[in-house]
Amino acid sequence: MTVINGVNLTGDSLANIHIMAPMLDESAREKALAYMIGLITGAGHVKQPPEDGSKKS
Repeated sequence: MTVINGVNLTGDSLANIHIMAPMLDESAREKALAYMIGLITGAGHVKQPPEDGSKKS
């Protein structure tokens, strides 16, 4: 567990978001939400390698 500015953070990113979200004002919450949506949708566009390790094009 990490303590930053009196906040006990865990190894779970989602739990950390739930801990910190109430500390943000409305504008900051909207920005954080937009950032998280960008991370999630961007991760969906990453091409995953084949599971068998072979290269396919």
